[in-house]
Amino acid sequence: MCVEHSGTVTGPVHPVRTEPDGYCYFFHDKHHTPANTGDAQWRPDLSEADEFQIFSDAARHRVEVGGDLFGVRVLETGEVDVIGTRSERVAKFEKPNSGVPWHGFPYYPIVRNERDRPRKYPVPRKAILKMREAGLITRTQCQRLEKGKRR
Repeated sequence: MCVEHSGTVTGPVHPVRTEPDGYCYFFHDKHHTPANTGDAQWRPDLSEADEFQIFSDAARHRVEVGGDLFGVRVLETGEVDVIGTRSERVAKFEKPNSGVPWHGFPYYPIVRNERDRPRKYPVPRKAILKMREAGLITRTQCQRLEKGKRR
């Protein structure tokens, strides 16, 4: 169970640790407050179970770049799901300080038009390729994410 930790945690802690590494995860309030326009927000109808599953899959498959983990949620239709309020489809889980549970946030808004071009590749290509190698996304989804496409 994930209940003991040091450091400041502002949000509920998920009761289960990830496998195989035993990471703890918490749902940071600042990414679940719709009025907070300064920080990325998880989609309000995305459940805590869905959010934790994205993290758990990223941890289990070691989709790690520079100590941070990256993850996606793929729908039964095969589309990479929108997980954030700004059309983000990739989540980033920054490596926490020792003794603090992990938390994550929607990170990558897919390019919607020409004015969004400067944000085209904020997710390391290595992370997208690791998702593909782990079987979390298909070859086509990998290519679309690399190009900033919506599906």
